[in-house]
Amino acid sequence: MRISFSQRAWRWRTFGMACLLACLCHTSTAQVFESTDNIARTARTFLADEMQRRYPNHTVQVEVDPLDARLQFAQCDHAVRAELAPGSHKRGGNVSVRVFCTEPTRWSVFVPSRVTIFGQVLVVARPLARSQRITAADVQLEQRDVSVLPNGYFDTPSAVLGLQTKRVLVPGQVLNSGQLMPPLLIKRGQLVTLRAGAGGVHVDMQGEALADGSLGQRIQARNQSSRRVVEGVIIADGIIEVAQ
Repeated sequence: MRISFSQRAWRWRTFGMACLLACLCHTSTAQVFESTDNIARTARTFLADEMQRRYPNHTVQVEVDPLDARLQFAQCDHAVRAELAPGSHKRGGNVSVRVFCTEPTRWSVFVPSRVTIFGQVLVVARPLARSQRITAADVQLEQRDVSVLPNGYFDTPSAVLGLQTKRVLVPGQVLNSGQLMPPLLIKRGQLVTLRAGAGGVHVDMQGEALADGSLGQRIQARNQSSRRVVEGVIIADGIIEVAQ
C-alpha cells in the first residue's frame, strides 16, 4: 500500500506534537532547587545584622562556611529565613545559623559560621601591685576581640577608678570584674569606731577589727571596753554599724 504525502505529513506532525508534549511535561515536573550560595548569603546577612544590632558600637566580622554544592533543597515560595541555632545565643566565636523554608516543602539546614567582634576595652597601662587602688593613669582603652573575652570586662575608665586590685596585674592585660574589688576601708587589727543606735541617736565605742572589709561588708570586731565580740556592717572608712 502506498502512503500519500499528506499521510506522511500527518504522521510527522503527530510525532512532533508528542515530542513537544513530552518536553513540556518534563519541564513542568522537573524540580527547581534553592541555590546553596543563596542559603549561605542569607546566613551571613542575618548573622551580621543580628550581631551589629546587639553590639552597635563594635566592628563585626562574619565568616560563613560554604555549603556542599551537591546539597539539594526545594526552592522556596518565599525568601528563605534564618535564625540562630539553639545554643548559639552567645557573644561570638563559632556559631551556627539555621536557614529554613516552610513552603512548599519544609526544610532547614545549619550553616557553621564564625563571628569576630572588635570593641574598645580597658587594659592595664602600667604594672599594678596587689591591693593597689586604680587611678586614671593605670588604665587605657584598646581595640580587642571581645568575642573571646570572658564576661565582666570594662569599656569605660570611670567604672574602675578607686577599685582595688586582687592580684598583680601586668601592662596590656584586659581588666575584668574578677580582678578587682571595692577598696578595703578596714583592715584586720585596726582600731575602729563601733556605732550603735536607732532613731537618730547613736553611741560610738572603740573596737578592734577582726577582719578586713569593704563598704557594705559585714565583719566582726571586739569591743575594747567589754572585750565582747560584736558584728556589724562597714558604713564608712573605719566605722562599723553594730546591730542592736
